[in-house]
Amino acid sequence: MSELSVQINIAGRSYPLRIKREEEEGLRKVAKEIQGHLDKLRQTYAVKDNQDLLAMTLLEYANRLESKRMEEGSELTSNVLTDLDAFVSELSDK
Repeated sequence: MSELSVQINIAGRSYPLRIKREEEEGLRKVAKEIQGHLDKLRQTYAVKDNQDLLAMTLLEYANRLESKRMEEGSELTSNVLTDLDAFVSELSDK
């Protein structure tokens, strides 16, 4: 597995990173998405400070991630409860 040095630009700043070669495409895609989101927020809220825009973007992404975790968690809990019900029924039959 080879590593690659890349420069990622977000909000007018360059960030040097060492990544696995196979991660480059995904990382560049995410950086482009983040920059687009920053531009959208700048227009929508007339916020000029990049630090504020980055914080707002981080909060939105973290909120999405937490919502996804909650959905997956409830699905997992539901699956575990179904399995437990089946196990209890199986024990009751014996």
